[in-house]
Amino acid sequence: MGERTMTKEQQKEYEKRKREMRKVLEIIKDLPISEEWINRFTKMAIYRNWRKLTEPKQKRLIAIAGIDSPSVATIVDQKHTKIGTDRIFEIATIVTDEKDRAMICNYLLEKSWRDAKRDILLIISRYADKAA
Repeated sequence: MGERTMTKEQQKEYEKRKREMRKVLEIIKDLPISEEWINRFTKMAIYRNWRKLTEPKQKRLIAIAGIDSPSVATIVDQKHTKIGTDRIFEIATIVTDEKDRAMICNYLLEKSWRDAKRDILLIISRYADKAA
């Protein structure tokens, strides 16, 4: 089997992505959160190929880690779901009952995002209605 080689453009793009990923991982490492959550978010960044970590997104990550919910931690640890940090932030901050967070977690573990989305959004909306 022959080795695959990259063109100069592919090599430049690869190096650029590597630098961007290093920056993201350095930002995560410096967040004021526990080592456990740093490890979670580092894996999440790698699996989801984060190329930028804006200040608002950093604040959401800090808030998510501050909730320290086992169900939210399981959602963050999932590799198969592409649920975004905005939605995880909503689950961590709006949904206050751990039983409902666990239900959301189970939906994500048992179903695809497309199939689970409606049920999850209904749970979130119940809490949003209570807050209004």
